[in-house]
Amino acid sequence: MTDSATSVNTTNDAAAYLPEIEAGTLTIYLLYDVGDEIDLNLAQNCLAQTKAYRSSPPRVRKSESIEIAQPPLRVELGTVTLALEGMSLNGKLHASIYDLGAVAIASELSLPQPTSWATVADLVGDTLNPLEVLLPRFLSELEELERILQSAITLPHRSAIVEDYTVIIVERLTGNINLAAMSLHPVVKASLLGEKRQLSDDAMGLIVSKLIDFKKV
Repeated sequence: MTDSATSVNTTNDAAAYLPEIEAGTLTIYLLYDVGDEIDLNLAQNCLAQTKAYRSSPPRVRKSESIEIAQPPLRVELGTVTLALEGMSLNGKLHASIYDLGAVAIASELSLPQPTSWATVADLVGDTLNPLEVLLPRFLSELEELERILQSAITLPHRSAIVEDYTVIIVERLTGNINLAAMSLHPVVKASLLGEKRQLSDDAMGLIVSKLIDFKKV
C-alpha cells in the first residue's frame, strides 16, 4: 500500500468517528475602504430611516485585543437566501461602518442541520464558493450605503483592495464529544482550510485553534 493511499484511508477513518455540526453559522465578511474618514455621528443621521445603531465599547479588554476608539455603526440590511448545489442557506445581512473610512458587509448564514465536515470544506474552499454567489448583493448594498453616506465620508474613494474573511461558528455538535480533541482533529483542521485531504504536519502547524467550552464559562 502506498503512502498516499494510507493517508487517504487514515483521513476517511478519522472522519467516520467525527460528530457532525448540529447547529452553527457561516459568516462571510468583505471589508471595503471607501474613504479617508467617516463621521459616525453624521452617518447615523444619514441612516436615520434605517435600523442603524452603535454598540457601547466593552468594559474589559484583553491585553492582546485591538482598541477601537469609536465603536462602529451597525446597519441591518435584511435577509438573504443562498442557493448552492443541493443546499439552501438562509440568514441575515448587515454592515459595520468604521470611522477610519471602512465598511464591512457580512452575511450570517445558518448551517444545514446537520452539517458534515466535508460540507464545511466545500463552503470554506472553492467547491461551493458562497462568496461568488453573494458578491452582487454585497456590491449593491455597498453602493447604496456610499450614496446615503456621501456627506459623512471625507475624500470618498473606494480602494481596489478588498479583504474577505470566512468564519464558522459551531454552536452544537451531535453526540458526546471531547472538545479539546475536536480542536486538534486533522479532518477538522483540514476542513477549516477548505481541504478534504489530510494536511502535512507543516500545514497543520499553521492553523491556530481557539476553543471555548461555554458550559464551563
